[in-house]
Amino acid sequence: MSNGIVVELDPEQNPGSAKTVRAPREMSRAARLSVYIATIWVWLELPWELLAGSTEGQIFAVLVSKLIFLLAAILTVMGSAWGRYPFLFICGLSVWAIAPALPMEFEKFPLAFVLSAGELVTKAAAFLAIHGGCRRVLSAVRRSVIG
Repeated sequence: MSNGIVVELDPEQNPGSAKTVRAPREMSRAARLSVYIATIWVWLELPWELLAGSTEGQIFAVLVSKLIFLLAAILTVMGSAWGRYPFLFICGLSVWAIAPALPMEFEKFPLAFVLSAGELVTKAAAFLAIHGGCRRVLSAVRRSVIG
């Protein structure tokens, strides 16, 4: 299993010098699928979130947040750390924010409960799938540094 680091000889510098190039990180099929499902769910619930927005500022904020999530998801699937860590942050924070509101939504507004529960499950699954991959990379780096 590769740790994503490729070492190439650089002839323009001193003979024998090496240049380190980071290869894009491979994702498991399950992790990629969980990112796709979370992204699709975020866009499926968009009409209801737009209906709940009462001002133009709220609607704009919802649209911008969806676009940021989409960008992070695309970069995550491409293997970029610039997308993976924001994606993890967004998913983790969403799960943390949505979970306490579920009992109230279940009593007051069942449709919102279904939408929120779906978002919670898809983002938690994506977080766990991507975070598990990050842990494998960190353990490989630790093994290469320590021993």
